[in-house]
Formats: sequence, structure tokens, C-alpha cells
Amino acid sequence: MAAWTDARAGFCRRFCYIISVGESLRISIADDNKATARLLEKLLTAMGHRVASVAHSGRDLVSQVLGLDPPASLIITDALMPELGGIEAIGRIWTQGRPTAAIIVSGHEEFKTHEAAGYYPEFLLKGSGKDELAKRIELALEKFAKHRAICEERDRAQRRLEERTQIDRAKGSIIARVGVGEPEAHSRLQRLASAMRSDKAEAARWVLAVEKVLTPESL
Repeated sequence: MAAWTDARAGFCRRFCYIISVGESLRISIADDNKATARLLEKLLTAMGHRVASVAHSGRDLVSQVLGLDPPASLIITDALMPELGGIEAIGRIWTQGRPTAAIIVSGHEEFKTHEAAGYYPEFLLKGSGKDELAKRIELALEKFAKHRAICEERDRAQRRLEERTQIDRAKGSIIARVGVGEPEAHSRLQRLASAMRSDKAEAARWVLAVEKVLTPESL
């Protein structure tokens, strides 16, 4: 997916570091039961984490998480809330460009297998104690890091495929314009990339841009 940017390339290393050294996390929480939200906030604070925002509806959770700077490291949200549930809120957060590790809290175990925008949050059974919460936080971060690594590798593969396609199209343009064979077209593209101090993919994009200008139909 094109949404994964180079600025996030070190994400997995960052979260592996958090897991290994127990770094304090910035956590956004949401529960329509205000007393439950306060108890969770106190528990997380006692565990050494910072509660970055507290919401009592899915809509407020989305608004708060998208507005945080720096962003939250983790979301812990009730599954069922008025208007917008936790799963739906996480999905909106992800599709609006703020993918975040998440834990869904519920008394119903069917939420273990629910997904949000292709991502499966960690699950915490309501009423769980401190030790179970700490375990689920660690698992949520590990699961999220693995998910991001898979997405980033998929994006790299997609970019490589697009670049190969562009290079093949550029070589075809050179062959048609200059009347040379494929090896010579490849060699010319390499020389162009060297002159541009760039790679073949960038040189191919330049050739295709020039070809578009020179094509009568584009004038």
C-alpha cells in the first residue's frame, strides 16, 4: 500500500526496542463507562505509561488520536460503544493515515477475530488484571510491528514491479525511436542513469516523460 512512507521505515525496530526495555508508552483509551475509563487510566499510569487521551465514544477516540502530536503508541478501547464501536474507530484511524497498535477490550470473545482495515487488534477480556494487561500490551506491539513489516515488504515488492515495468517501457521507447536492439537500449538507459546520477528507474521515468511530449497525440 502506498500509504506506508519512508519516514516510517524504522518502525519495527522502534517497537522491538520498546518491548525489550519496557519503555513508557503514550496510550489513548476509550470506554463509554467513565468509571471504567478512570480505572484503566490509573492502572496504566501505575504501570509507568502515559495516558495521552481519554475518550468516551468511538467518534471522540478517532478525533483525539488523529489530533495527537506526538502520536499515541497504543490504543486501548472498549469494543462496544454508542454510535461508533472500538473496531470501527480503529478502522477509521487507520484509513485516515494514523495506523496505531490497538487492544480491543470486551467481555465477548468473538471480538478476538475482528479486523479493522486489514489489521487484527489484540484482544483483552474485560476484568483482566494488571499482569494480563501487561502481556496484551506486549503482544499488541509485537503483532503491530509484524503487520507493518509485512505491509512495508509488500510495498517494496510493488515498487520494484512498477520500476521494472517503467524500465521495460522506456527500453521499448528507445528501441522504437532509435532503431537499436534491446541490449543497446538497456546500455543507453544505464548511461543516461549515470549521467543523471540516478538509477535506471528514474532514468526510465525521464524517458517516458519525454516520449509523452514527443507523441503527436499528446500535443
